[in-house]
Amino acid sequence: MMSPEQNTNYQIQPLVPPQAKSTAIIIILLISIIYLAVQILKFPSPDLFLDSSLTIIKVLLFIGGMIVGLLLLHFDEKIFVHRYTELVPNKIIMDAVVEEDISVDTTTNIYPQLITRSVLFLLLYIPLSLFMYTSSGSALGIGLMISIGIGLSTELWSLKNYSDAFQLRFLQQLKRQVTDIERTRATWIFIIFVTLLSAISIIQV
Repeated sequence: MMSPEQNTNYQIQPLVPPQAKSTAIIIILLISIIYLAVQILKFPSPDLFLDSSLTIIKVLLFIGGMIVGLLLLHFDEKIFVHRYTELVPNKIIMDAVVEEDISVDTTTNIYPQLITRSVLFLLLYIPLSLFMYTSSGSALGIGLMISIGIGLSTELWSLKNYSDAFQLRFLQQLKRQVTDIERTRATWIFIIFVTLLSAISIIQV
């Protein structure tokens, strides 16, 4: 009988429901439209906006950053993970993933810790975003950080009521299981920060 270590037919299983990614795309699209509208309203007329090449470039950089951030999260899960982690079964046994009553067989399915969903990345996200906003002021960088934040927020929200899935997705490095209160508070803090960052950036960047 082939042991788990010898089995090469492992399947990377998604922990996040497709609705979360669709929601992230919709929110990013709305923020891009609002940002464009705000930039246009800063001018007495749309014609003056079109004559301002610097403003147009700034808008394009902001939207470009949003697109890059979304693609970064996607490619990390689909492509980059194969280059920086060994795809072996995770040792955490889950009783349910996203939908209750779905058991997970970790001898054939794997749930690798993605860099962009790791504890360290989540902890560094807030200070990096603040640095990007206060020191850099780059429309591209701010758009990138907002997009990443939105993508992570929708994933955190979709899994906040599923302790095992949440632990596998974001907290594999921790040696203990977080409580429901800790998981909920962390999710809300992250979402509130991303919301404030998005609102302030739309107005001031």
